[in-house]
Amino acid sequence: MSEDRNPGFVRAGAARIRRRWLLLGFLIGAGLMLGIGRARPAVAQGPGFGSGVPGYGGPNLPPSPTKPPDVTGEDIFSEWGAKLKRSWQRLTGKGPSEEVARQMFAEADELFRQGNYKKALSLYRKAASQWPDSPIEEDALLMQAECYFFLDQYPKANDLYENLLEEYENTRHLDIVMRRLFAIGRYWEQLQQEKPRWALVPNALDRTRPLFDTTGNALAAYESVRLHDPTGPLADDSIMATANIYFLRGRYEDADYYYTLLREQYPQSEHQAMAHVLGLRAKLRRYEGPQYDGTVLDEAEELIQTMLIQFPDQLAEERDRLLVAQQAVRAQKAEREWKMAEYYAKTKHYGAARYYYRLVVNEYPDTRFAELAQQRMVEFADKPDEPPQQFEWLVNLFERDETKKR
Repeated sequence: MSEDRNPGFVRAGAARIRRRWLLLGFLIGAGLMLGIGRARPAVAQGPGFGSGVPGYGGPNLPPSPTKPPDVTGEDIFSEWGAKLKRSWQRLTGKGPSEEVARQMFAEADELFRQGNYKKALSLYRKAASQWPDSPIEEDALLMQAECYFFLDQYPKANDLYENLLEEYENTRHLDIVMRRLFAIGRYWEQLQQEKPRWALVPNALDRTRPLFDTTGNALAAYESVRLHDPTGPLADDSIMATANIYFLRGRYEDADYYYTLLREQYPQSEHQAMAHVLGLRAKLRRYEGPQYDGTVLDEAEELIQTMLIQFPDQLAEERDRLLVAQQAVRAQKAEREWKMAEYYAKTKHYGAARYYYRLVVNEYPDTRFAELAQQRMVEFADKPDEPPQQFEWLVNLFERDETKKR
C-alpha cells in the first residue's frame, strides 16, 4: 500500500503539522505579551529647548504637538523578529545573562594578561553578546579592539575603536581610544613614507595596513581624534599631522586650511610656531600669479608680520628668511597692480593706467615696479585719459534721438 493511502501515515503527518502550528502560535502569543506592535507614546516636549526634562534652562518655546513616530512594516517585522528571538532564547536557556557575561569577561581578562590575545578576543566577543547595551558590552568592545591592536592587526582594531565611539558616544574609555587611534594613524603615515603603495592597489599580505589607501586611512584616524575629542591633548597633534601630510603631498590649500585651524583654535599648542612657518609656505605656494586671486598674498603678508612680532625668539633663525619673504610678497602685490596698469595702457585708457601706476609708486616704493611705473607715467604724460571715439557719428546719432524723445 502506498504512503498516501496509509491512514496511519496520514494521521502522523497531521499530528506533526498541528504541533508546528501550536509552537508558532505560542511564540506569537509570547511576542504579543511582550508588547509587539504597540505604539510607543511620543514624549511631549517641555518648556525647555528640545528637552522633556522639567526645569531645563533653555529658551521658552511653545509646546510642540505630539506626533507618534513613523513606523513602517519593515520596522514592525524587525522588532517582531528580535523579540521572538529573545523569547526563544529565554525558553531554551540561551538568553542574555549578566552573570555569564561577567564570568566570560573575567576569563578573557586573564587570557589577555597572559598575552593570549586570540582566545581572549573570542571570549570578549561572547561576553558582549551575553549582555548587550551595557557597560560590559562597552568594555568588551574596547578589549576586542585592544586584542587586535596587540596582534598588530591595526585595520580591525581601528574599526572596533570607531565602532565603540559610535555605539557609546560618551564612552569612559575615550582617552585610551584617542591614544590608540593617533598611534595607528601615525604608524600608517610613516609606513606609507617608508613603503609607498598606490591608493588603489589592494594590500593582501600586510595585516598592519589597510586594504586600500594607507594615507587616506591615516588622515581618517587623525580626523576622528580631532572630532571626538576636540579639547583633548592629541587634538592639536592630529591637526598638525593632517596639515603636514597635505603639505608633503602638494595639496597646499588643504594644508593651509589645517595650519590656519591650528593657529586659530589652539593658541596654546606647542605647534604654533611651526604652524605659522609652514602655513606661510603653503600660502605662498598657493599663489598662482597676477592673473588669479591675490587674497592669499594679503594673508601671507599679515602672517609674516604676526610671526615677526609673536615669535622673536623661537623664529630668530628664520628672521632673515621672513624679511626676504616679506619683500617677495610685496613685489608680487606690486606686480599685480603693474599688470593692471599695463592692461589699461594697452587699451589706451591712460587715465585708469595712470591711477594704477601711481598706486604702485605710492604703495610699493621699495619694489622695482615703482621705478618702472614712474617711467611709464612720463611716457604717457601727454596722452588723453580716454581713447578717441572711433564711431563718433553713431554716438551723436543716438544722442540726437534721445534729445528728440525728451
